Amino acid sequence: MRKTDDFFFDFGSESFSIKFYNKAEEGDWGKAYGLRITIEGQDTLIIRTTTDGADGWLEVFDAQGNNLASARTNYNAIAWRPMFQIRQYFLSGNKYPPELR
Repeated sequence: MRKTDDFFFDFGSESFSIKFYNKAEEGDWGKAYGLRITIEGQDTLIIRTTTDGADGWLEVFDAQGNNLASARTNYNAIAWRPMFQIRQYFLSGNKYPPELR
């Protein structure tokens, strides 16, 4: 996973999300990125995973590690779901929510 400076707050690179999405890089079919963004003075971490095609996954966390949002993407479309559903889409390969088909 590519890392930003001051990357994952106090989680470190051993967080479950980072390990989970690194499977894309290990399999050489995608990239996982960690982005730290400050919104209204609050740090957030975004984990974005993309493939060479149009597939993608997104998770957003606050500084304490709480999941704020998760999504499955296809081209420019996005479908927001609970984190466990998004991870199921990741594990199943190209499975999409109905609105992304």
